[in-house]
Amino acid sequence: MALKRPATHAGSWYSANATKLGAEVDRYLANGASALGKSAIPGARVLVGPHAGFAYAGPQLGETYAAFDFKGIKRLFILGPSHHVYLEHAATSAFHSYETPFGNVNVDVETTQKLNDSGVTKYMSATTDKDEHSFEMHMPFLKRLVGDQNVKIVPIMVGQTSQEYEKRLAKLLLPYVEDPSNAFVISTDFCHWGNNFRYWGYADSEDCDNVSQSREELRRALKSSSTPIYKSIEYLDKKGMEVASLTSYDKWKEYCKKTDNTICGRKPLAILISMLENYALEKGEKPINLEWIGYSQSNQVNDISEGSVSYASGFALLR
Repeated sequence: MALKRPATHAGSWYSANATKLGAEVDRYLANGASALGKSAIPGARVLVGPHAGFAYAGPQLGETYAAFDFKGIKRLFILGPSHHVYLEHAATSAFHSYETPFGNVNVDVETTQKLNDSGVTKYMSATTDKDEHSFEMHMPFLKRLVGDQNVKIVPIMVGQTSQEYEKRLAKLLLPYVEDPSNAFVISTDFCHWGNNFRYWGYADSEDCDNVSQSREELRRALKSSSTPIYKSIEYLDKKGMEVASLTSYDKWKEYCKKTDNTICGRKPLAILISMLENYALEKGEKPINLEWIGYSQSNQVNDISEGSVSYASGFALLR
């Protein structure tokens, strides 16, 4: 029997009504195309986009999928973090399809099985899969965009993995990157700032050379700095985006250690960066740069008692 993952966040994080949701997603996609100057950027088969409720992350998801060059794409690997369970490895979906208000998105069960047969990945439980939102929030955009084109997905949940493991998984996925019928998307939000996330990182300049980490350090820094907290968060995020765009695994890890920025998809991004770094080396090409489209924050934080989450959209060209 084909197992379908229900759209567990429909009706709360986004509309469960196909007509209403369709109008909303179409608007986000149209606005994304306007931001890009066109839609379906030739060769854009590597994507980065957020996974919050559409009221917050919809604009950036629209930009992400407006860039997607899905012509000829048969398979989309989607790598996201684990929000509810602790893992030291990566886990794949055991479902055969993901439900959306627009219809189902099929899982490539053969590729999933092949990854698991390697011993690098394992199946996640049905409960874990249904609880996780980092894949589901992308599904309405994907389904609305590709329609009846049968683009199958390979969801991969990435836990608290070691550098050795990340490089091993990147190597396993490299042949799929090289195949032009495959696409990749990293599902990640950016900085989670404030008491709810126990992160009070503060940088008073774009270079982010000195980052205050604790509330006490933040209070001291604010006494002598005129940089608003929300601007500091933007500095931290955009420095991360700049470093990620270089697709250097070592530089990305250095940035994460230096700032401790609470980018929930830092591990999936690390795997992508390692893949693209290896891809360029094997091809004898220049580094493949991530290009960023848009950026926003859920709230402009001006006081230490407030909080926010950041969202960004981006893509990379593989020809």
